[in-house]
Amino acid sequence: MLDYTGKQERVAVLITHENSGEMKRFYFMEPSSSQVVAHRQMMHKKGVAAAALHFGKNVLCGFDMYNLRMNGNNEPEPIDGDYAFGKSGKPISSEQESEYFAEDWKDVILKVWPVAVESIGYRAFGGTRIESKEETSEEEPALPLE
Repeated sequence: MLDYTGKQERVAVLITHENSGEMKRFYFMEPSSSQVVAHRQMMHKKGVAAAALHFGKNVLCGFDMYNLRMNGNNEPEPIDGDYAFGKSGKPISSEQESEYFAEDWKDVILKVWPVAVESIGYRAFGGTRIESKEETSEEEPALPLE
């Protein structure tokens, strides 16, 4: 059920880096209606990719500190000591309570893996799939193409 609670929902997504094979979990907030409108406007002015990158960073709200691997139950689990992101050789965190918290963590991710941020933008702002399962009656023949 989609239930309005007055709060934006936090969504988790797993993204695997194609070159390194590292799996990371990111969190983003479902966009507000004003963000959706602004995203659509930017799409028309600057293009789809630019809007996805800009608004992907906008809705990004965190990441797991460690890289992940699939366990025996086919569920992601952290790899202890294998940090997801770092800056100048030191691990960073998006959690303000962490000793590794970096105020600029979004900028670090944007610099080292912009495709992940763009992918989050695509997922957050294009996360609806419409399926059509219309049945055609055999009694009504399709119109011929002319």
